[in-house]
Amino acid sequence: VRFRPDFQIIDLRGNVPTRIEKLRLDTYDAIMLAKAGVDRLEIDLSEFHVEVLDPTEFVPAPAQGVLGLQIRAEDTALFDFLQPLNHSDIQQQIAIERKVLNLLQGGCQLPLGVFCQEDGAIFVSHTESWEEGSDWYKFEFEDLEESDEIAEIIVEVLSNPEEDED
Repeated sequence: VRFRPDFQIIDLRGNVPTRIEKLRLDTYDAIMLAKAGVDRLEIDLSEFHVEVLDPTEFVPAPAQGVLGLQIRAEDTALFDFLQPLNHSDIQQQIAIERKVLNLLQGGCQLPLGVFCQEDGAIFVSHTESWEEGSDWYKFEFEDLEESDEIAEIIVEVLSNPEEDED
């Protein structure tokens, strides 16, 4: 809404093919879908104009597009086997995104976007409700290794936006 306040946001339910069919039937003028889901399903969208949104401008929910594997704590052999799949820089970035979400006691109903880049830039879009316009922030940190402290700083700014005059 920050970019196009003239848009009317309407709820859209159903799986990805169902949502695309609703667009085909002119039920909606446009729809938004996760690119990862469309790619995974190998859906051809060539009949539509497709716009890929910049995550630094249209901030996604925390940890979007990241695959997480959960294994038994005692299965050290499997843990060691899976380590080559882990990207430590991405793990640090996602730790910050998820910690912000957790500190705000959020889930899928919290209107929150957090996108952390390797260069230390963290983009946050946050609001108290879906009806309000969102506040948009950009944070820059030189070192992302202190994920808990960084997340706490971000949440402090989100909780007290009037104190942040920079």
